[in-house]
Amino acid sequence: PDRAAIEASMRWLVEGARPGDSLFFHYSGHGSSYTQEAGGGNGGGAGDEKGADAGSCDEALCPVDFRTAGMIFDDEVYRFLVAPLREGVLLTCVIDCCQAGTILHLPFAFKASTGRLPMASTSGQIDGGGADGGATAAAVAQPAPTAAPEAAEDEEGSPRVR
Repeated sequence: PDRAAIEASMRWLVEGARPGDSLFFHYSGHGSSYTQEAGGGNGGGAGDEKGADAGSCDEALCPVDFRTAGMIFDDEVYRFLVAPLREGVLLTCVIDCCQAGTILHLPFAFKASTGRLPMASTSGQIDGGGADGGATAAAVAQPAPTAAPEAAEDEEGSPRVR
């Protein structure tokens, strides 16, 4: 699909979602990454909200018309899919493309080798290891509640999968 169709589909999916709703988003296609050069632009297409520093990397989905309409950068994916969610809405995403490891800008990233959810740093790297740059990424996103919940941790202090 083209950029307009993907963006419209993301908006449609989360529009009107209420606590208790379960949403599913799937993308199979091309993905890319953009690394900002020292002294370069903003590193993330239209309005990179992270304020990318030199050497930072942004991921993007590549719609069929990306050469004319542009890629859909990770900040935009977050803005369309995650940010609008209310507490209690469950969003499951399967992103099947290259460079999808941090496409949703979630604070945790699942490492299958350990079965844990280590905290992701602001550089997009996962504490205790690097983000996988070419595998299918699956993530469950829920917006942060207003009060921080008690998190389950393993003996090393890392959040764990329940």
